[in-house]
Amino acid sequence: MKIAWFVLLISAFTDFIITTAASLTTAMIVGGVAELPSKAVVIVACLGGSISAARTIQQSLRSATTEPPPLTSQPETITGDQ
Repeated sequence: MKIAWFVLLISAFTDFIITTAASLTTAMIVGGVAELPSKAVVIVACLGGSISAARTIQQSLRSATTEPPPLTSQPETITGDQ
């Protein structure tokens, strides 16, 4: 179970990095300069990355709670008498 949480945190951190980097790269392309954008843009990019990480965690927890329980009873057998 601990490994699942570790994988979930790594996945969320990866989504944070990807989203933040994509936002910063887009801001640099739009600005036409090859330097880091202003602090406000960095904060907004980090906010977007945080939202992406939160969605990853939310979707993972939602899918973990909505999976049907495993079948534990024996299946019914159909006979020709019916």
